[in-house]
Amino acid sequence: MRVQIVLTIAAFRSVASCTTSSLQSISYNSTNNMRSILTFAATIIALASTVSATVRGGQCGCNGLNNFRNQGAWGCVQLAGPNCVDQTQVCDAACGGSGYAYKKHNSNDRQCVCSYQDASQAPSCPAPGPPIRGGQCCSGLLNKCKSEGAWGCVQVDAAYCVDQTKGCDQACGGSGYAYRKHK
Repeated sequence: MRVQIVLTIAAFRSVASCTTSSLQSISYNSTNNMRSILTFAATIIALASTVSATVRGGQCGCNGLNNFRNQGAWGCVQLAGPNCVDQTQVCDAACGGSGYAYKKHNSNDRQCVCSYQDASQAPSCPAPGPPIRGGQCCSGLLNKCKSEGAWGCVQVDAAYCVDQTKGCDQACGGSGYAYRKHK
């Protein structure tokens, strides 16, 4: 996509340099020629912005989808990597009216994300299990987890080494502390 934009900008620059030399030979009374040149330049700029206004991708795998749902997103679209997305009607026209139109979740990026698949579904994903709820570990278990590179420890029926994450806040009800098992 960058190549197209660069080529478009390069074409605009060559037109601009041609118009500069041409303008010297045009009399000041020929406003029609100037309007044509400005219209052409505006069209090139509009095309360049349209080219970069959308991206298209497919469904994410189960892990990506479940992770983004835990963050409160509608679903996940695989672009260069997994991206959280939310539903929007603003992007229907930009995505061509067929398929699904999304915007990036919690992002100021106004780029439309288009997909032929429903981003809220992934091929045969198992439902995520319920969150594990527990309390603090004793200092010996906490030190053991920290020596393994974990952030902390949660005691349930056994001790679990855990890391901090924002990805589990919603699954854990939004109150208290949310962690992910350390690998």
